[in-house]
Amino acid sequence: MLEFFKNPELNLFFKEMKEAPEDQLEEMRQIWEVIKKRGLNK
Repeated sequence: MLEFFKNPELNLFFKEMKEAPEDQLEEMRQIWEVIKKRGLNK
């Protein structure tokens, strides 16, 4: 799990998600679901 937090690309994704306007959050959540399903968060 620690490796997950050390991944700079994922950190950037979550930073962008945190700062995204409300109308873009649902799309970003869908993108995150794709990332999780493909196992790119390892």
